Amino acid sequence: MQKLVLKLLVCACIGSLCSCAQPAQPEEETLYVSILPLKSIVGGIVGDDFDVRVLVPAGASPETFEPTPRQFVDLNRARLIFNVGLIDFETTLLGKIEARDKVVDLSRGIDLIAGSCSHAHGKVARADEPHAAAMSEEQQTAGTAATPEEQQTAGSHAAAMPGERQLAGRHAATPAPQAHGHSHAHGIDPHIWTSPRALQHMTANAYEAIHALWPDSVKYTENHARLQEQLAALDARTAGKIAASGVRYFIIYHPALTYYARDYGLQQVAIEDDGKEPSARALARLIVQARRDSVRTIFYQSQFPASAVEVIARDIEAQSVAIDPLKEDVIANIDSLTDLIVAQ
Repeated sequence: MQKLVLKLLVCACIGSLCSCAQPAQPEEETLYVSILPLKSIVGGIVGDDFDVRVLVPAGASPETFEPTPRQFVDLNRARLIFNVGLIDFETTLLGKIEARDKVVDLSRGIDLIAGSCSHAHGKVARADEPHAAAMSEEQQTAGTAATPEEQQTAGSHAAAMPGERQLAGRHAATPAPQAHGHSHAHGIDPHIWTSPRALQHMTANAYEAIHALWPDSVKYTENHARLQEQLAALDARTAGKIAASGVRYFIIYHPALTYYARDYGLQQVAIEDDGKEPSARALARLIVQARRDSVRTIFYQSQFPASAVEVIARDIEAQSVAIDPLKEDVIANIDSLTDLIVAQ
């Protein structure tokens, strides 16, 4: 019995020494993306060959995001880092990366929308600057006297009931919620991933960077072609649904769908204006027009509180609907957004 125990101990020691002598397994190669929607692009090309990590986790705000020391170390070790290239935190953080050639800007080649989120190519209107495609001509004329209906609506908003949050009563002085949106590099709207047509450019940019490092990978080439087919089908599907619906415009709190609206001939009417809420008169004008057009849905990003739109939604007897442009599955998300818009 003692001999058996001794043999087991010897075998255990030998096994331990052998395992110690074995070389350490190489660390898994990683790719990084700045926000969740980019993961479906990169992951769609490389499959499960890499650990694709997301810098800003789900539910976090890109504006307030701060990387951990471990993330910064991992970024420097990553083979490639994919970013929108238009969000301020990307510029600030990725500018510190030692190997700048591994940072991939996915906005390259896209016709970017200059100015703030709510001033762009005539395809985005603020609540105080309704566009011709959505609003009547007399309502666009600067200095036009408010109609009795608008005066009544503005007055009802300016006089806040006790304990009730009124949008119009605090427009002039109170900034809109800041902690949930994006900070935009150089006044450029960064939400390019919300448009299927822009996504096709972004996917091509991602593939170009991946193919440069692994030119012999037939798998990546085939995956890229398949993903482009899916995006082309999404583009056709989106255009078809919008054309058939007859919808001309939609109302949204924060202008997060600017590229989507431009590419599909829609008017995005934003309640928020560059981080600030509109005046009582501008809001009244928007409410009156929405009533006339029987608008039944007002969108807001899930990163914002529902209270940001609940008053105006109630006034026009509409429902407030949360959307999340930062969801990972961009194709499913755009399909869902389109269904919500055309259902108005």
